Amino acid sequence: MQPRVEQAASDSPEETRADTSSTTENSVSTEPTSKQEEDRVELPEVGEILYCRRCQEPLSFFSTGPWHCWKCNLEFDPRRPRSYLRRRALLRWKFWFPGFCLSVACGMLGFGLLTQTRELVTPTIAAATLIVGSLLGYGAPLRLRLYVMLFVVLACMLLGALATGSLLGLIAGGATSVVLLVPVVLGLAAGVVLRQVLAQSNWDQRWYFP
Repeated sequence: MQPRVEQAASDSPEETRADTSSTTENSVSTEPTSKQEEDRVELPEVGEILYCRRCQEPLSFFSTGPWHCWKCNLEFDPRRPRSYLRRRALLRWKFWFPGFCLSVACGMLGFGLLTQTRELVTPTIAAATLIVGSLLGYGAPLRLRLYVMLFVVLACMLLGALATGSLLGLIAGGATSVVLLVPVVLGLAAGVVLRQVLAQSNWDQRWYFP
C-alpha cells in the first residue's frame, strides 16, 4: 500500500499544475476585455431610433458606412452600441447652467447700473426682478411667464389696497407693478434670446426647452 500512496503523492503536483494552467487558460479566454466589449457587435432593433452622442440628433444609417451625424458630423457605427445613444439624456445642471450664468450677469448689471442712486432698495429689487425674468425667459413655458406677471400685478394692487384702504392705493399698487414688470420683461427678453441661440446650435440639451 505504501508505494501506491507515494506514486499518487508524486503525481499530484503535476496534475495540480496542469489543472491550474487549464483553469487559467479558460478564465483568460472566457473573461471579456474592455477592447472586446468595445468591438462587440449589436445590431439595433428594426424601427429603433438612434441618437448622436454629441448633439443627441436622430441618426440615419440607410446608406453604407462610414456613418456620420448630419448635424455635428460625429462618426458612429450602428453595429457598435458605444458609438451612439439609444435615448436622449437630460442633465439638469447642464441644461440650467447657461440660464444661471445669464441670471447672474443680469443681476450684476442691474445692480451696478442703479448703485449710483446711493441706496440699496431699488438696485436690489431691480436685480431680483431681472434674475427672475431671465430665468423665466430661458427655461419656463409661455403660460408660466404670463402667470408670474399676472401674479406680480395682482400682488402689488392688493398690497396697495391693504396699505391705504382705498381705491387710490389699488391704483398706486397697479402703477408699482408696472414699474416692477419693466426689469422682468427685460430679463425675459434676454432669456428668450439665449434660448433661441442655443436651440439653433448643436447643444445636446436643446431638446428640453419647453
